[in-house]
Amino acid sequence: MLGPRDRDPRQRMLAGFLARLARDADADAFALRGGMLIRQRFPTVGRVARDIDLISSLPFDVEELRGRVRRVLGDGRASDGVVFDADRFRLDAMRRESDHPGIRLYAAGHVDGCFAEMTADFTHRMEVWPRPAPTRLAAAPGRLALCAPAMLIGRKLQVTAELGRPHWRPKDLADLLVMLRAAPPTTAVLGEAVERAFAGRPEASALGDVLGRPSWWSSEHARMRWRRHARSYPRGDLGASLDAVVAEVRERLSPLVSMST
Repeated sequence: MLGPRDRDPRQRMLAGFLARLARDADADAFALRGGMLIRQRFPTVGRVARDIDLISSLPFDVEELRGRVRRVLGDGRASDGVVFDADRFRLDAMRRESDHPGIRLYAAGHVDGCFAEMTADFTHRMEVWPRPAPTRLAAAPGRLALCAPAMLIGRKLQVTAELGRPHWRPKDLADLLVMLRAAPPTTAVLGEAVERAFAGRPEASALGDVLGRPSWWSSEHARMRWRRHARSYPRGDLGASLDAVVAEVRERLSPLVSMST
């Protein structure tokens, strides 16, 4: 039986795209990260995803990707109620001059006859470490590489440090908590993943500073943002307060914090 989040047309469309990609001949050229990875690895948490986030080992070439996407969207073998319009989609290049250029897909179709749409980001020239493991997707044939929790934890910490006090994202803090609770990497692996995520970054300060800045978490505005995000999780598993969540994440990262100071 589907839960309320699984009945959401966007979530089903995102899952439908991944199911088709996992069955494609070029599936091994992609590795999944982001919110859909959390949904795949930890399905009982109820994480809501806005889009799909993939790392691609293919050349950064919009036209080259176009044919692959059309093939994936046109795969009609699934019986999941999702039908994509394989002839009407858009690909936009992003961050052309950056170290990690990307391509964004805008796609649409129908879920059980109702119109729905989705986006997917393909990031290029990004190191994937530790090596992702091909994994059978939930309720779908085929396998797709899923980035290791250690890599995601490192990236979430780096992004939180980069965004800073005004713009840190509750979803990053929530994902950190979920991964550190359910799939904590060894200190050695996590330490290297964090070092790689922060390497060469202007915010590459001591790890303890990221979660050890009281001014980030003590304001009423910060607490309100956290409460609003936590309500999107159906079972309330994220904890009662922002203070408690920050304290737990910091405690679970304490071996790394002590190593960095």
